[in-house]
Amino acid sequence: GSHVVIDSHNLTASALASTETSRRLEHVQTSKTTVKLNPGVAFGYVRAELRDAADNILLIGNPIYVRPR
Repeated sequence: GSHVVIDSHNLTASALASTETSRRLEHVQTSKTTVKLNPGVAFGYVRAELRDAADNILLIGNPIYVRPR
């Protein structure tokens, strides 16, 4: 079946109990993902992609931009 991939830039994203420092979290099995802006960067973004079993993109979500407070 299909699966969700979380794509990010300048962020550290975590889902379930594992933290990924790469740009992508693959095969996310939760509806909750936490993102944190990497130190020293001005902005970052996160977006979701829906992919089929052959890893073809079915849907690309709009990016959500993150800036420091």
